[in-house]
Amino acid sequence: MPNKAARFHCVQRVFGRRSAKDQRNIDVKLRYNRHKYMERKQDLEMVKDLVPFQEMVLVLRFYEPFKYKAGRRLGHPKFNQEYYVLSSQYLTELKDAIFCHCDSGPYYEISENRMAETTEQLPKSGFFFIHDTFYNDFRDDANHDYSAEIRKWADRQSLIGELKSKRMEETRFGDIKFRIGYPQVSNEAVGTNYVVR
Repeated sequence: MPNKAARFHCVQRVFGRRSAKDQRNIDVKLRYNRHKYMERKQDLEMVKDLVPFQEMVLVLRFYEPFKYKAGRRLGHPKFNQEYYVLSSQYLTELKDAIFCHCDSGPYYEISENRMAETTEQLPKSGFFFIHDTFYNDFRDDANHDYSAEIRKWADRQSLIGELKSKRMEETRFGDIKFRIGYPQVSNEAVGTNYVVR
């Protein structure tokens, strides 16, 4: 490590945090509740060599939502999933890769005396809320714009600025201006929310 770097407080803190006790405290605060490992099929046509300074790798961590009351902490964020994405990938590629237990659930009538079998596919609506923009999935005509009601509500509030809406399938990660470490929101079709960092 260069001597000039040693004078920065952030570098001093990193080297001061090396004790086992500090590491244990960090592990307790994270409170991982489970890990999921999914086999990823690699499409050889999609594999590209990365060119230095032309591509970014983003690490996105998904946390389960938690209850919050002003002035009180009611729980810790619980880690759920982690993804690595390239700046050239579309947001829809991440949305399709996200594992959500609600995607496999039977969201139709399952009583013994139901009227008829439902063969229709449920829409795969959903959005990412990043900074002040809703990125909606409109690849299918049956998908709903869940952000429309939120934007109407926000228009009536005096403390919330203008919220925009864009198409997820037309937006690459490199097109978005991120606030590093700032939580974002992902919403799936059935109302499952995740906090993304």
